[in-house]
Amino acid sequence: MIERIMTSTTSVRREDEIKKIKHKSEEYLFSINVVMRKYNITGFNRASHFLGQGAVESGYLCSMQENSQIQLTKNGRHFGGDTIDDSKKNESNELGHWYGAIASEMDVYFSGDKYNRSGGFIASSYSWRNGNCGDVDAQKFRGRGFKMLTGLDTYSSYWVYRGWLSKSSFDSSWWTDPQYRRKNIHGMVKRPPQIDDPQKVTENPYNCIDTGAFYIVCFKNKTLKVMDSDQVTSRDDNDVVDSVTRAINGGAIGIKDRKKTTKTAKEILSDEV
Repeated sequence: MIERIMTSTTSVRREDEIKKIKHKSEEYLFSINVVMRKYNITGFNRASHFLGQGAVESGYLCSMQENSQIQLTKNGRHFGGDTIDDSKKNESNELGHWYGAIASEMDVYFSGDKYNRSGGFIASSYSWRNGNCGDVDAQKFRGRGFKMLTGLDTYSSYWVYRGWLSKSSFDSSWWTDPQYRRKNIHGMVKRPPQIDDPQKVTENPYNCIDTGAFYIVCFKNKTLKVMDSDQVTSRDDNDVVDSVTRAINGGAIGIKDRKKTTKTAKEILSDEV
């Protein structure tokens, strides 16, 4: 079931890619089942949207961390170039640290405006947003996991939830500190969280999937109401998929593929095929 959803947007002629997705589907299947039961993402609507959205967010389970691209400008037009190889490496098994922990790995992609190869706008700088305290945090807390957990605010919430971080070690809503708004970390009175190992999100399949469910259920819980508003027979209800997409990441990036994967999930999970 999972592999059919994850391969639904991939051409049958791309055999190597399909083989990779199928392998990843087997690797993540157990964790997906455990996590969906844990967070009560078991109904038809919730399961369809959770899997359909997660498929696109995670590169069909093949890219559980946000990769960076070289950013180029030509004749005043901004667009993305090649993917930076080190940003794709597994931080736990290959790099041995989070990407950016050493000076030579500092990557301006995360602290600047981001564009794809076609010149389409992806996102603005992560610096001094989502609780991040500057350019280092922008890269340190890049998107990771099934739903691309992003930013120090969401990371710290998950770290506290898992017992990896004590709530007493930092001040809540540190981003409301007047000096935060002035981008002056050294002048802040409120203490931001200190997380040294953000790569824990991707160190095993369970963490990858669990962060995705946590983000929707505990951090973006209004998303569940949007999912629940869908109808079993409304397999082509593009408005709901669009609303869920915007509720998750605030935009409509990859909306065509999200609609395709969600529709496929509905067809597979529904008794009315």
